[in-house]
Amino acid sequence: MTIFTGLGTSTERAGVDVVVVGPRGHVRARADHRGVATLCGLVADDLYTVLVGPTPAGEFAVREDVSPGPLPLPMVLIPGAAIEGRLESAPDGARFRVSARGPHEFVVRMRVASDGTFRLTGLAPGAWSLRAWSRHKDTLLVARASAAAGAKGVVLHVE
Repeated sequence: MTIFTGLGTSTERAGVDVVVVGPRGHVRARADHRGVATLCGLVADDLYTVLVGPTPAGEFAVREDVSPGPLPLPMVLIPGAAIEGRLESAPDGARFRVSARGPHEFVVRMRVASDGTFRLTGLAPGAWSLRAWSRHKDTLLVARASAAAGAKGVVLHVE
């Protein structure tokens, strides 16, 4: 299946995630400089959900009930929501990453700022599970929370 991401400039196109979710699991790819991703191993009789994003501009695209075929699948990008928050109880010097897993198992990741704040963008509507983690002085530190797309002031407490 070839997917045209709908991205504009080559800077926006390259490296944007494309995820295809179906009854047998998911397949991931990255868009090339043309905004195109080609995914192999999909079953012709299965229906899939295709997710693109987030883009550097915080956009995403979703199409459901897609059958693999020989023609490129055009996607329409729309502005995504954000989840904003902060990490609390983190030891000094620990460098954290935060991820959000949302609808259709779509995952967005980023580094937490040095002041403990984060802003995950390009999110589809719905519920998202947040997880922050760091390996600090040979200890794995983790914080978890749930939030809806568009939430502000989310607090993750390090366990």
